[in-house]
Amino acid sequence: GDDRSDLNGEKGQDAITGDLLQLDYVVWRSPDGSTVMRMNISTMRKIALGAGQWKQPPHFRAPMEDNLRRQIVRKWGERSLTLPTDNIGQPDARFQDDFERYHARKLSHIHNLFCCPICMLWLRLDSAAEAQRCAESGLLDANIDGRFGQSDADELRAYQVLEAADAAWGDREVFRSQLAKQPNGDMQDEEAEEAMCGELLETPCEPLTVLYFSTPVRDWERDNLFTLPPEVAAAQCTVRTLAQLRAHLTSTHKLPKTVLRAPLVNERLKQYQLRQQDGLVMRWVHAR
Repeated sequence: GDDRSDLNGEKGQDAITGDLLQLDYVVWRSPDGSTVMRMNISTMRKIALGAGQWKQPPHFRAPMEDNLRRQIVRKWGERSLTLPTDNIGQPDARFQDDFERYHARKLSHIHNLFCCPICMLWLRLDSAAEAQRCAESGLLDANIDGRFGQSDADELRAYQVLEAADAAWGDREVFRSQLAKQPNGDMQDEEAEEAMCGELLETPCEPLTVLYFSTPVRDWERDNLFTLPPEVAAAQCTVRTLAQLRAHLTSTHKLPKTVLRAPLVNERLKQYQLRQQDGLVMRWVHAR
């Protein structure tokens, strides 16, 4: 019988595109054997073209590991790993949509996740800067009590800015106190931005608001004409295990592996799990 099934249990279908599997296909198994993905070689190649190199399932962030490369060579030959140089970074639109929806499905099926601390700080910092700019420009009143604007567009933008303030500071009252301390803060100033980073790191936030409603996620949704859900963006900032988080910090943010092995860093990373006793959600709850 045909035992081909993907990460989501669809028999005989490519785990990412949903297309029927070819006679030969790529098989990836998690180290503990609990998860299996099956994909056509064309799917893996399109991901490689978009990234400029072959990537390792299931997150496709780190370079492909040797054992999977050997599997591809065994099934399709040495030349199968050669990528063209003229269309790197240009996957077709349909596949890009499939790939982003795959990330969203993967996020919705996992009950606990680690959030990347650098990605989270970037989302919060950008949201804090936008909220501060809009308050100073008069879009929001000085007390953050209501919304200004003579047009529906201004009303909507003000509402989104308030959500961004919640994302950045975890509480609108905290945002109000920040404006009182820095009524004319310039986020383009490196010292001001560094000070803001320090305060954000010490201020618990509600992580799902950051992942779904921060300013960069809102902008991303708008740029994609609201055709993709915010889960797709959130999936780029989350991983399932601590090992995957270290791999993300190394491959995406270029942190040295030696730094990530330090005991204090390891303990700090554990605090970026969503649903742990001392994780992001509980720290935000206890701070309120």
